[in-house]
Amino acid sequence: MAPSAKQSANRCSISGKGVGPLHDAAKVARSGVPTVMMFVQSLHGLSHNKIEDTKEEHLELCVKAFDALAQKTIAWIREKRG
Repeated sequence: MAPSAKQSANRCSISGKGVGPLHDAAKVARSGVPTVMMFVQSLHGLSHNKIEDTKEEHLELCVKAFDALAQKTIAWIREKRG
């Protein structure tokens, strides 16, 4: 992973586990599909709420981390196909 992607990933929470009430990702993972969940910090700890908000720079970092993950996954698929 490129240094900037590692930095982005380190600043974002990445988990392969469902939390709280299970997300759809838990169902996907149980079906055998490799699954990851990415979380972005919400201001004041509020989520799933109409006043939920997130700093734009946190969103940008997580989008970069997600892009790095997608690129790595695409490369892995191409390598497997040979």
